[in-house]
Amino acid sequence: MSAEFRLGVGFSWTDNCTCPFQLVAQCEDRWYITRSRLDQFDPIATRSVDGSVAAWLNDGTALFLLDHADRLQRLEFGTSPLPLGKQDLTPLEWRSKRPLLLGACSFAKPAELYLLVAFFSGRRESVWVLPEDKIGLLPVLPNDLPGMSSQLYCSDLGPVLVQDNYPRQGNIRITNLATRNSREYDVSTTFGRSCSLTQSGQYCMLGGSSFTDNRLHSLDLSTGDVRFLGNASYGTWSPDGSLIAAMRADEELVLLDASGNRTCSVLAAEPAPARPFLPVHPPQWSPDGKWLVFALYQWERSHSIYQNQLDASPNDYPSVEIVDQAAFVLDLHSRAIVRLPFFCQSCTWRPRQRAQ
Repeated sequence: MSAEFRLGVGFSWTDNCTCPFQLVAQCEDRWYITRSRLDQFDPIATRSVDGSVAAWLNDGTALFLLDHADRLQRLEFGTSPLPLGKQDLTPLEWRSKRPLLLGACSFAKPAELYLLVAFFSGRRESVWVLPEDKIGLLPVLPNDLPGMSSQLYCSDLGPVLVQDNYPRQGNIRITNLATRNSREYDVSTTFGRSCSLTQSGQYCMLGGSSFTDNRLHSLDLSTGDVRFLGNASYGTWSPDGSLIAAMRADEELVLLDASGNRTCSVLAAEPAPARPFLPVHPPQWSPDGKWLVFALYQWERSHSIYQNQLDASPNDYPSVEIVDQAAFVLDLHSRAIVRLPFFCQSCTWRPRQRAQ
């Protein structure tokens, strides 16, 4: 890592990597899981396509991911930091369609797992559910979503699907998958794209999904009112909704209160580099809201002829070369930050604390 980073007032670097939660991260061609320390980790599977995610059952007993052959694997976990076994759950409808796992959420009562899946062959998305008493996956909303436009969230109200620019440009549709109730909102004045949902299911964060739209807004789903939160990108609410972790255009991780009135700088590139550092994914909160993982990368654009993965035809399309990268975990209680020894292309916290 060649770039230097400065810390905000009150924050400090640490070598103490002990964490009560395990972190699953995608690094290059493998998935890894951490042990009791964040700098100790083991490979658990090979990856499939960049951008795919891994998803835990809400009790932390099973992890779902796509392996190198695009098979949906269920990995069983106990008290050991490594999986005890695995099961292939790939539906027949997925084969030869090149699936990409975009999101997931699970619930204990009833015990169900919802998966948001994109299919490259048809440029479409589907939502699938794994009920408690079923072996395979059942489609909930099969092949009726425009590709690469949706987010799936867990909330106290149930599984919530947010569709951006659907059914028309400038609108978003919110669907509770448990009740199938939907509502549309006009957010064209905010140039909004959903990027986070509160655990209560009352507020959806809009905007800040790119550095050309460097504004965050909060949409009240009960009233439809939109409120400006601040100039930042890639925002995510903490589990209790009291804090927002986001990136500013000057490569700075910040914490905002829920109103957006108070901002605290956590970490920034120093000095400001010629090429900006961008977040690989929105900052990820631990289940208890006391830990935060985030990853940054620096890139430069080049042109090359390559095979487009969506339409399987060669295109002269700009490719991206990663020139620098780093991943960090913040302990909000001690305000200490540790730099991880690996890079997180995708990551998720195990929703239960490790065995002591």
